[in-house]
Amino acid sequence: MSCTPAKTGRGVLRPVLQPGLSISNATQENSCGTLGLFVCDVERRLLLLTARHVLFGSSNRDVFQPGLGDGGSTPRHVARVIKNSFKYDAVLAAVRPNMDCSIEQFESGLVVEHFRAPLIGDELEKSGRTTGITRARVVDLAPTSPADIPKQAFRLEPLPGEIEPISSGGDSGAIWYDPVTKTGVGLHHGGEPGFAIAVRLTILQTRWNIKPWNRHYI
Repeated sequence: MSCTPAKTGRGVLRPVLQPGLSISNATQENSCGTLGLFVCDVERRLLLLTARHVLFGSSNRDVFQPGLGDGGSTPRHVARVIKNSFKYDAVLAAVRPNMDCSIEQFESGLVVEHFRAPLIGDELEKSGRTTGITRARVVDLAPTSPADIPKQAFRLEPLPGEIEPISSGGDSGAIWYDPVTKTGVGLHHGGEPGFAIAVRLTILQTRWNIKPWNRHYI
C-alpha cells in the first residue's frame, strides 16, 4: 500500500536532506509525512522537526527518507527520534552525522530564520510532501473542531478565490511560515483541502528550547 502520490521530487531519495521532503518511520510501509524544519537545541544538536504522528506507530524510532509509503526508491536512515509530545503532536529527531542538509524549504527556497506566534489574517505558506507550495490565511487562533486537534493549534483556510487544496495526507509535519518576514509560525498537524490545522511553533520553542538551524550553531 502507498501514500497519496507526492509532488514531483519530494517522494524520492535525494542526496541532500531538505525541509519539504517525504519522511517516515522505519516499519510502516504505508507511512509518509513531511520533514518540516531543521532546528538546534541548547546541546547544539542538529535536529529535524515534524509531526509526531508521522513517526510514531511502532517502537522503532528510526527516520527514513523518502517515506516508506512512497516506494520506488531505497530509503536511507537519516535520523532517530529523541523527543516527542503527544499533546502538541510534535517530534524531534537527531540527524545522523555527516548528513548533507539544506536549510532551504524545498521548491520555495525560503529559509526560516525565527519563530513567532500566529495572528488572525496572517497569509502563510508551506512546503508539503503532497500538495507542495500552498498558501492559506489564519482564521481561528483557538479552533474547537475537529475534536482531536492538539493543544496550542490554530486554523487556516484558503485565500479568497483559491480553488486548489491547501493540504492533504502526507503534508503533516510541514512548516507554515510567513514568506515576507521569513518567520516560522506553525507545524502542520492535518486538515483537508479546505482547511488546515497547525500547532504554534512558539510553544515548541519554549518547551524544547529550540531555534531554527542556520548552519552556524553546530
